[in-house]
Amino acid sequence: MADHNDDTYEDEAARELVRRAYAAAPETGDFDALAGLQRLRSRQPVPVTSGSNAEPGVEPLGDDGGGLLTVMSVHGGFRMARREGATLLFGRHVSNVQVAFGVDDRRVSRLQGEVVCRDGQWWLRNRGRNPIRADSRFLLPGDEWGPLPIGPAQVFVTGEEGRQHMLALHVASQGDYRRHLDPDHATSPPRAWPLDQKERLVLVVVFQRYLRGDVLPRPLPRRRAAEQLMALDATGEWTPKQVEHVMSALRERLSSAGVYGLTLEDAETLSPDRLQHNLITELMSSATLRRTDLWLLERTE
Repeated sequence: MADHNDDTYEDEAARELVRRAYAAAPETGDFDALAGLQRLRSRQPVPVTSGSNAEPGVEPLGDDGGGLLTVMSVHGGFRMARREGATLLFGRHVSNVQVAFGVDDRRVSRLQGEVVCRDGQWWLRNRGRNPIRADSRFLLPGDEWGPLPIGPAQVFVTGEEGRQHMLALHVASQGDYRRHLDPDHATSPPRAWPLDQKERLVLVVVFQRYLRGDVLPRPLPRRRAAEQLMALDATGEWTPKQVEHVMSALRERLSSAGVYGLTLEDAETLSPDRLQHNLITELMSSATLRRTDLWLLERTE
């Protein structure tokens, strides 16, 4: 019985495919099933594939995959090897771009943007009529951003009724695709930074809103942090200046170990709040601080 139902399902699926192929044929009076199916297929989401297979003139990937560009949307994705002049297009017009993007929203341009390889680097350019938000910057029509950093980036376009269409980009570093591990290989633990008991307590107090997962969290002001630390550790003499001393010493230590964006010497335009944000980002992404560390605050609750 199950087999009969499966056959019926497959027959109906085949009939539906033929009907759609017939509708896609250019001339209904001169039906060419193959042409119709090919046209139908061309309208489907673009599969993830290397640029060397889908675009002439793009070299195959090297052994290490350095510079490999991957672009993904909800409609599909595309991979392209780095070569001078290599260009990836994205937008609403499925037939004219490699990555379909916002296909059901007229606020998204038919050709919304492109990613071009120039001087060995990838550059993102807005070729549409609406602004593109790329990470923390806005690209107006005709603007470009580059070179794209190694690693992930996100692109957004605001559509009708405030819809947010997202495009995910990733530029591979050398060696990203060199090793092929056994899927049963044990997961490597994150590189956690060593902290003494005093440092951990201060960090948990200052960054407790981040650890709790608050929306738009901010560090606890130094004065309030000092007051809470006094309630937690009555033997210590906590002042706002002492809290800042612990935080500054930790930023300097991590900066000396190669973490960028923790001191004003890294970028003179960074605000103190941005330095703190970069610090908690490093501490949480390395699993140095975890949500379970909030137990240190239990004596104040």
